[in-house]
Amino acid sequence: MSPLELHTKDIIRLQREIKLLNSARALIINLPPIALNYQSGSSYTIRSKSYKKGCHTLDCGALDRILSIDPKSQIARVEPRVTMSSLVRATLAYGLMPPIVPEFKNITVGGAILGIAAESGSHRWGCFNDACAAFEMITADGSLIRASPHENIEFYNGIPGSYGSFGPLVSAEIKLIPVKKYVRLRYRFFSSPHFVVEELLNQANTKDSPDFLDGLILSKNLAVVIEGFLVAGDSQPNLPQFSTAPTSSPFYWQHVKQIALESNHRDYEEIMDIYDYLFRYDLGAFWIGSYLFHLPLLKRVISQGILKWTKPRQESFDNMEIQKFKVFTPNASYRAFLRPLMNSKFLNKLLHKSEDWVQNRFMIQDFCIPESTSLEFLGGVLVDPKIFPIWLLPIKGTSSNQIFAPHLLSRGQDKGFFMNFGIYGVPAHAESLEAVTRRLEKRARELCGRKVLYSCSYYTQEEFWEIYSRHAYEDLRKKIGAKGFWHNIVDKVLSK
Repeated sequence: MSPLELHTKDIIRLQREIKLLNSARALIINLPPIALNYQSGSSYTIRSKSYKKGCHTLDCGALDRILSIDPKSQIARVEPRVTMSSLVRATLAYGLMPPIVPEFKNITVGGAILGIAAESGSHRWGCFNDACAAFEMITADGSLIRASPHENIEFYNGIPGSYGSFGPLVSAEIKLIPVKKYVRLRYRFFSSPHFVVEELLNQANTKDSPDFLDGLILSKNLAVVIEGFLVAGDSQPNLPQFSTAPTSSPFYWQHVKQIALESNHRDYEEIMDIYDYLFRYDLGAFWIGSYLFHLPLLKRVISQGILKWTKPRQESFDNMEIQKFKVFTPNASYRAFLRPLMNSKFLNKLLHKSEDWVQNRFMIQDFCIPESTSLEFLGGVLVDPKIFPIWLLPIKGTSSNQIFAPHLLSRGQDKGFFMNFGIYGVPAHAESLEAVTRRLEKRARELCGRKVLYSCSYYTQEEFWEIYSRHAYEDLRKKIGAKGFWHNIVDKVLSK
């Protein structure tokens, strides 16, 4: 059977099962909501899945096929469990790629839509869902709905960031753009992180902005703007080429830091293969993997977090441990030795197997702040939580009626940009991670920003619905019978 025939067969199966579940709920009162199971085993949400306990699960695990790639219309139609690595390899064969490719190879299309993902093309395109032409989902009565900017637009705007709380996403149509074999990278170093934020926003606002744009704050006195330009390989014969593929390769951020040292902070250029570039942060999951080169820390993750052989003395690191377990750059032999543990897929599984232990010690958060208040937010995060590096990502704002978009423009504003701050690591001061996160959430709200909801969130329900439109969300849920049938988003995203 062709992928499309198998897809149709699976959709009919899911519709039939949902209709049966709906009938059963008419006969039995107070049944818990249905939980969606995509069987990926590699969800990049870092929240607990405890809300699924005791629930009937709907198996969507078979939806992992690329259904079609049309070079003429430049559209790829895929199922939600297709990984970014599979999608990119398939589209590159046609000389095309998605405009936004989230940084980890095993992030799925469904995860990038339902969780809202962004990357270094976001200054041009917005988030991954903004580069999608249409979605298909199944409602609580078993109906198949197609949502696009031209039909069922309220669902097209409601589905992104909803974490499946309207029903299972079963396919997506993704826009594609022409691509070249290499990316020419230009690194521009600054002694002030504030200059880098300003420069990234200035670049994003220009008509001839780079194809790719992001930045790193490596320390309070060193930050870098990273510009990427699509090029043919034979047009750049004299530039060095970097890849994370060699066994002893440094993490990408370590490579950038080494460039800064060796070039004495002067501008530097190199090329990367397009596939290597798109997944440059996969090795080490940005820099989280760097912490595990502290073998005593790796031992604790295994013995206390996974196997639970021993009990931690306290629920978070103390100040001495924080100083001891800082991010550092190991030598090539050490990198090669631990290489099998350093891809984002393995690190993510390690996180989930030691969920409580990690969540009490490691901050993994993204905050999307309007350009007008981004410097103020930056000033705060440089001292609290004082985690380095920090990932900087300019994102084109959306004026659509997306309910959960972190890059939603203010009413009446038709264009503008946001700065996403990726804060991943151990805070500089000993304190409960909940308290630190609560301060950041409060600061973001005060500055009209939003966080990306894949991470632990400590809002009360009242605070949550002050940020997002409860009226719009509940109206859509009511319209398709989702209330009580699928979990409410607050069950999924708010930490208990």
